[in-house]
Amino acid sequence: MRRVMQRLIVMASPWYSVQAWLVPIVFPDRPRAVRRGAYIAGYFLGVLVLAVLAPLLLIPIACIAVAATLLGAWLGRRSAGAAQRLPPGRLPPANLAAITNREYFTTEAARNGPVFKSISPTIPNLTVCVVGLPRALALLREHDDDLSPITQNAFDSLIPGRLLRHMRGDAHRQYRKLFRDAFADRVVESCRDEIHTIVRRGLTRMSAESLSDPGRGLEPRVPIERDIVLPCFLRTFLGLEPGSAQADHVAELFLAIRVLVQRNDPGMPAYAAAVAELDEIILRAGAEITRQLDAGDDVRASFLTTMLRADPDALSDDVVLRNIIFNLRLGLMDLSGLVHWMLKILADEPQWLDALRTSPGPSDLADRMVMETLRMQQSDLLHRRATKDIELDGYLVPSGSLVRVCIHESHRDPAVFDNPDRFDPDRFIRRFARHEFSPLGVPGYTCLGETLTRVIGGAFAEQLATGFVVDVVSDGRPVLRQSWRPSLRHRVVLRPRVPGAGLEPARP
Repeated sequence: MRRVMQRLIVMASPWYSVQAWLVPIVFPDRPRAVRRGAYIAGYFLGVLVLAVLAPLLLIPIACIAVAATLLGAWLGRRSAGAAQRLPPGRLPPANLAAITNREYFTTEAARNGPVFKSISPTIPNLTVCVVGLPRALALLREHDDDLSPITQNAFDSLIPGRLLRHMRGDAHRQYRKLFRDAFADRVVESCRDEIHTIVRRGLTRMSAESLSDPGRGLEPRVPIERDIVLPCFLRTFLGLEPGSAQADHVAELFLAIRVLVQRNDPGMPAYAAAVAELDEIILRAGAEITRQLDAGDDVRASFLTTMLRADPDALSDDVVLRNIIFNLRLGLMDLSGLVHWMLKILADEPQWLDALRTSPGPSDLADRMVMETLRMQQSDLLHRRATKDIELDGYLVPSGSLVRVCIHESHRDPAVFDNPDRFDPDRFIRRFARHEFSPLGVPGYTCLGETLTRVIGGAFAEQLATGFVVDVVSDGRPVLRQSWRPSLRHRVVLRPRVPGAGLEPARP
């Protein structure tokens, strides 16, 4: 009933209609954006026509619009639902503020307390927000069977048995163990030198590209993904030689896959074809690895090799095969975002690059930089859907509502992190407990690639400090694109510290 009322209010109130239309601009959903845009254009065109031909008819239209706006404000008031024991908090019919203001949920928590209600901008459901890791972890632990992972990812239809992070129960435990054992730290350590080489080569290409037009600078996100993170992933996941023809082709296929799409996206057939080709490539690679293992030959270390050494038939399971593909693709998106944030922060605070250049233990400091960037920028939230009514701090979390674990906001707790808005990697000289700092998921659902994340991020910081000086050409406010990222206007120039040293040509 609330959702029906919400839609009627949005349709009747131009104020809420425009806000609702802007949401799919941030979270691309072309059909919905077109429908809402057409409705708004028709609405205002109709008002303009009536203003010329029958201005008196504008009076009832204005009355309806004002009434709908006031009704929306009344239904969305902070105390709404108190009689049903819902937590305090606003329920606006269109929550544009949540996607334009990074600190929206921090402000709401300060106003309403650590448990409050809101509306998710992407899924227009009642959302109960929880700030504070001890409270959130207790909720997830005590109600694991009552909280279901959610996804809007159309590619779930291409993954038999669902993506690993969306599985539950015995299936999740079975496949998580398989992947946890495969993502062995020893593989990452054996690739550490190669990772540094890949990162250095990628930064050199980025430098050449940025210096080709220093006045305009380089938008870093695409080259970070293409030239740094993806080659590292292909080496560690699949054992592919960076720069080889096979690695380049596989990279093109992964870059062709858009992970967060709508089911009616016109590109879905092409994406599905790219996934099917990746199936064949990984199966052939797996067959070759198995042959080498059976023959007792030396095999290049990789997660795939470790998996097949433990279970030679692992790739015969389509759930495993597709999870390899999509865990790599999702990890690529997440880690590229982390590295972009590191570039922005270190460019804004170059004293930390200077500290890294002179540190007697640069790898340790670089690792702390990764952790501090995760704390400040790359740990956003965890979403669940309540499958039954849940009690939380005396409030009701209704069945069907969403639960938002506000990790970003929890990592700003001044009782845990002194001066939490300051970038200070040295705070990680001490070790934080999981209930204080949980940047890569929660117990039972932590990121299996934590070691790889820290090694690639640390290599990026070290190689950037060693070889380059960063000039910021332009910048702006952070934007929300599935997760928060630096401004779309963020552009930089990377200048070699030794002019002309080791420059590689920019990619065409």
